[in-house]
Amino acid sequence: MTKRTRAPGAAFGGPADDPGGSPDFPTWPALEEADMEAVAAVLRTNQLSMLSSPEVEAFENEFAGYHRVKHCIAVNSGTSAIHLALIALGVAAGDHVAVPAHTFVASATPACYTGAAPLLVDIDHESFCMSPADLAAKITPKTRAVIAVHLNGMPADLDAILQVAADRGVPVVEDAAQAVGARLDGKPVGGFDAVACFSFWEDKTLTMGGEGGALVTDDDELAARIRRLRHHGHGPLTDALSACLEVGYNYRPTAMQAALGRSQLRRLDTYLERRRANAVGLRARLDGLPGLHLPADSDRRRSGWWKFVVRLDDSARLTTEELIHRLRSRGVPALPRYPVPLSRQPGLVPLLAQPPDCPVAEAISTNLVSLPIHPALTERHLALMAYAVTEELG
Repeated sequence: MTKRTRAPGAAFGGPADDPGGSPDFPTWPALEEADMEAVAAVLRTNQLSMLSSPEVEAFENEFAGYHRVKHCIAVNSGTSAIHLALIALGVAAGDHVAVPAHTFVASATPACYTGAAPLLVDIDHESFCMSPADLAAKITPKTRAVIAVHLNGMPADLDAILQVAADRGVPVVEDAAQAVGARLDGKPVGGFDAVACFSFWEDKTLTMGGEGGALVTDDDELAARIRRLRHHGHGPLTDALSACLEVGYNYRPTAMQAALGRSQLRRLDTYLERRRANAVGLRARLDGLPGLHLPADSDRRRSGWWKFVVRLDDSARLTTEELIHRLRSRGVPALPRYPVPLSRQPGLVPLLAQPPDCPVAEAISTNLVSLPIHPALTERHLALMAYAVTEELG
């Protein structure tokens, strides 16, 4: 490929010269000594479970405070969180649960655990989040819950989604697995309707050590039932006895997970600032490249910038597959972003509430490229990424 003779920065906001050298991109998470010591301190107590250690309750109190809600219930994964939310809301066999067609499969599979059928809703072509207009067109009398996914860190258009759901008396579950720290109208996502679910998987902005999750809500009764369901359906039988009051699950987190989560939570705002700075820097470097649509947020819908996902259109000189291959050959850890929409997931299609009709999700699914912007990246890594993309697409 012919090398540029003019400085990419002049046209595209990129580096003036090839940064050169080995890319050597760091991975995320980047755990610190404070994280190690927090876990070690719990191990030294020999109180390792939620039932013997105060760490889980402490994490819950701190996470609830950050999100300005009354209750946080920590669990072992974001998938478990969604499952518990649906069970607690009464979703059961024969019901429909509305889910965006472009998301990770775990936004939809918990509905299947209950015997309900996922009702696929198309997405907005800019934010890639659920389309309120398509939700209004597709919601059925059988719809018992709406799962609004805050995708890649971007808050969904909750005002419009909540209005559609409220008009039909349907609760909204926020799937904030990818959006810890994102803000809507100045408030962290979570707590805008019935319940919100978070994931602390390995490379999320905040991790509990590989797995972990939480639910947040202001509903006292819902919180009490979720806590019961998390721990085998266990609750008070009399003043002196407790027992299994309903069929529940073992979705408890460990004390070590909670300790790591607490340590990470203290740096969450720093992590978010670094992600935003990296996103702004990368966007400035790539702005104006032909055929490339860049992600953006607003003062009202402020992204947590978990992923920087770009969209190629038909005018791009390369296909998504070609661009990813070339970037990876240059050491840039580019990835496709959900190239198989839920409407074509083999394990889901037989379980859907109705035949899928999601043209935007279908069209976009093969045109997205995810670039890293996590806090371990430096200005040099951003420059290397921007230079590589500019060389390939410019």
